[in-house]
Amino acid sequence: DKSIYLYGSVNGKSGWVSKAYLVDTAKPTPTPTPKPSTPTTNNKLTVSSLNGVAQINAKNNGLFTTVYDKTGKPTKEVQKTFAVTKEASLGGNKFYLVKDYNSPTLIGWVKQGDVIYNNAKSPVNVMQTYTVKPGTKLYSVPWGTYKQEAGAVSGTGNQTFKATKQQQIDKSIYLFGTVNGKSGWVSKAYLAVPAAPKKAVAQPKTAVKAYTVTKPQTTQTVSKIAQVKPNNTGIRASVYEKTAKNGAKYADRTFYVTKERAHGNETYVLLNNTSHNIPLGWFNVKDLNVQNLGKEVKTTQKYTVNKSNNGLSMVPWGTKNQVILTGNNIAQGTFNATKQVSVGKDVYLYGTINNRTGWVNAKDLTAPTAVKPTTSAAKDYNYTYVIKNGNGYYYVTPNSDTAKYSLKAFNEQPFAVVKEQVINGQTWYYGKLSNGKLAWIKSTDLAKELIKYNQTGMTLNQVAQIQAGLQYKPQVQRVPGKWTDANFNDVKHAMDTKRLAQDPALKYQFLRLDQPQNISIDKINQFLKGKGVLENQGAAFNKAAQMYGINEVYLISHALLETGNGTSQLAKGADVVNNKVVTNSNTKYHNVFGIAAYDNDPLREGIKYAKQAGWDTVSKAIVGGAKFIGNSYVKAGQNTLYKMRWNPAHPGTHQYATDVDWANINAKIIKGYYDKIGEVGKYFDIPQYK
Repeated sequence: DKSIYLYGSVNGKSGWVSKAYLVDTAKPTPTPTPKPSTPTTNNKLTVSSLNGVAQINAKNNGLFTTVYDKTGKPTKEVQKTFAVTKEASLGGNKFYLVKDYNSPTLIGWVKQGDVIYNNAKSPVNVMQTYTVKPGTKLYSVPWGTYKQEAGAVSGTGNQTFKATKQQQIDKSIYLFGTVNGKSGWVSKAYLAVPAAPKKAVAQPKTAVKAYTVTKPQTTQTVSKIAQVKPNNTGIRASVYEKTAKNGAKYADRTFYVTKERAHGNETYVLLNNTSHNIPLGWFNVKDLNVQNLGKEVKTTQKYTVNKSNNGLSMVPWGTKNQVILTGNNIAQGTFNATKQVSVGKDVYLYGTINNRTGWVNAKDLTAPTAVKPTTSAAKDYNYTYVIKNGNGYYYVTPNSDTAKYSLKAFNEQPFAVVKEQVINGQTWYYGKLSNGKLAWIKSTDLAKELIKYNQTGMTLNQVAQIQAGLQYKPQVQRVPGKWTDANFNDVKHAMDTKRLAQDPALKYQFLRLDQPQNISIDKINQFLKGKGVLENQGAAFNKAAQMYGINEVYLISHALLETGNGTSQLAKGADVVNNKVVTNSNTKYHNVFGIAAYDNDPLREGIKYAKQAGWDTVSKAIVGGAKFIGNSYVKAGQNTLYKMRWNPAHPGTHQYATDVDWANINAKIIKGYYDKIGEVGKYFDIPQYK
């Protein structure tokens, strides 16, 4: 045909080879520095050397022995990472020559439109030690796929990874090394530089620059009240200010506390003025005496002020510096109360006396009937909260100071409430902790949802520019069914986390998929009614979520999608006998997540995998498959739909889709499932751009 073959010798071996695999050797130049090679052309054929990597798409035109071939041969070498050594152009077609990354074995020519390609720099030798978390995947090649896993990091706690080789692919760095006897490649994003050991001899502050990764700090809304100590370190406009301003004018005064935030090893609270609505600044809790503040409760009652009293104050638990009328001025007068509030164990009443309005301690008042703490009857209340205050307590009985236990071990865990009771203006909830224990917790230590914000270090314009500038552009459908390249404004709009967080449905693309919510088995079973073999599998989904740390709703949505609402033959089960699928066998094996159900023969391949795994019941398939889902997707670092689509930590790399609307579509699906189950998302992780 049009191909040219040449006979020759190389390394003592002789034979024929297509000219497409050869490059003319250039004559030596007189200069010591070699000039960059230029592409050679032969009629309409252009071939040049290249250094890159590529993954062949599942749908492709096959492998070509030469670029002159009219059709390619089908290949199973899909969704794997290969080295790219040459590119060729012939007529209107462009090709890459791919080879096995770890050997000289050539795979063949592929059309450029059939692969995901990234530029790569040559590997370099390194000698560096890192730490890596257990469960992190090792791969046989850099930028490897799930088909090229070399193993997973074992052990508990951070493990030592000794790197010997490094390669940059696109903008990401990958390192080859060994951990616990296993070797492989891992993205630098999953590695951390171990903290330098402390030395007895003091070093200059500028001698070493240490890079540390800190957990994101969150600001909590609280309801407390505080008195500023006379000797305090001062007030700050922000917890980040290293030096505080003089706080003398706030000393020996009482203020409302509305916010609390940990910063480093210190805890700060935001003080508000006596009218509640104007923030004054942040104080270290070490400079304060702090008590819990209950909800204000309306009351209508007349009292007589005791002869011995502490006066009328501007604020409950006010100090002598906040007295409106002294004790002598109000003694034995009539006090008309309109509301009350609890401060710690004390009750303060707000009302009028001598035409002045303020707060009086209930202990300083006498009523026709003694002032009794207000206690409502406990009533049924079903809602799952999140414990937000690890410094708080859970109680055997509400309002008890003796039988209380630390919430530290349960911080950020779900708390399934079944009863509510108000005592002295403080709301208490009775429910089940994540370990199954029943307890009472104050409402001020709980939140309906836990939102964490993480700084990306980049602006929205910067990340949108990176995405819009990719070789394979993000896609958008302006006309249904027709895909076109998305422009910068399309991408920026889709990535705007501030806008997305305000939308009740789109917000779910920030839902943490690696955090189970302890949704009740009954609620899950109600949702799964009519869902084929998945019906009544609530216990299995609950167990899988707890065992492998996966959000229940995400796990359920994944199974419903893969099984066609529980009706696929793969889910209903079969056996493989003599390499043939048998659907009426006595023992059936089930696969509800489509694991290993490859496109060439999905039913047979999926059942074979299920049989090898021993999934002879639907529940086993749910629990066993969840482990694979967790390790391959959710636990791989991109634990929200937004991170899967846009990867804000490394924009433009390792992204699960090209559709700019992919995260929006899936967020709406998951939100819809939450609505049907009768629950809401509890854990959200929202990136913030500068």
